[in-house]
Amino acid sequence: EPGRPTRLWVLLREPRPQLYCVPLDGSPAPRPILLPAPGLTATFAPQEPLAAVLYETGAVQFVALDDARPFAPIPLAPGLGAIRFRSDGRALMVAERERRRLTFLDPAARAIIAELPLPLAPRFLCVSPDGGQVFLTGEGRDAVVIVYPYRTEIAQTSLSGRRPGQMAASAAPPYLFVSNPEANSVTVFDIATQKVVAVTGAGMRPGAIAVTPDQQYALVLNEDSGDVAVIRIAAISPGRAKRAPLFTMVPAGDRPTDLRILPA
Repeated sequence: EPGRPTRLWVLLREPRPQLYCVPLDGSPAPRPILLPAPGLTATFAPQEPLAAVLYETGAVQFVALDDARPFAPIPLAPGLGAIRFRSDGRALMVAERERRRLTFLDPAARAIIAELPLPLAPRFLCVSPDGGQVFLTGEGRDAVVIVYPYRTEIAQTSLSGRRPGQMAASAAPPYLFVSNPEANSVTVFDIATQKVVAVTGAGMRPGAIAVTPDQQYALVLNEDSGDVAVIRIAAISPGRAKRAPLFTMVPAGDRPTDLRILPA
């Protein structure tokens, strides 16, 4: 949940599909919220107790967390990618891979607001720290698609190495870090100018990326080499050299799959 967390929500597939709440302040646990099918992923609204769950069938379901009330699922298409609430919480963005579009859903009306056609099949979605830009990558084009979510329009499509994957954005400076798993590298974009400022080697098959809360480091999880590449953001040189030297490498175990930074 946003702010200083007091509850941890866990999406469970077994023994019954549900959203399970773990209180972090010692209060009693509320009853689990039962779901109609196993959820693939869930995301949470920034300003209110509302979740959205994505299903393998291609449906999306809003869930009111305060009164444990799931609303009727909204059918879309199978093969959905990432889901994320817009920064104001008034729209849910759904990356539709099969239909190659970014769909906006209204959480209040539980209906489609807009459907934005894309030049690729979106799988990964990242939002700029100020919420004003959305970045998408996926099959069909070696590029990052930049979308203005409040105007529901494409701003630009920028080339980004071979099959760009997962992303993370920093606020100061405003950089977008994009993993290139097949090239074992990370591409760094300047969000303000929408230009590539650096490319750096990482480990083997870089995947998930996270930026530390102090905006000092970008952490890149390498799935095949089983380590984390640490990029010191202040050391990135946007000039002709376009360098982003690695600060260090940290072992992470055998074939890690995801990376998260918890606030202190």
